[in-house]
Amino acid sequence: ERTGHPCRLDFERFGEHIGLKKKRIEMILDSFSLLPDEVEHLVNNSFLTEKMKRTYLRIVKERIQRFNRKSE
Repeated sequence: ERTGHPCRLDFERFGEHIGLKKKRIEMILDSFSLLPDEVEHLVNNSFLTEKMKRTYLRIVKERIQRFNRKSE
């Protein structure tokens, strides 16, 4: 289902369009597919309020899910 937000498939197609090898595309995109532990650690140790920490992590997780969704 198209939402207007780019997903992984869009970036795979773009990578192919500009001539990147499939393995390189996968390596690059895989680094964006999961929430790195460092992000959660940094947010939890930040000066943000507890509410802002939860909100920030929720937004990051939503964007990762949006990126990982299947299109078409």
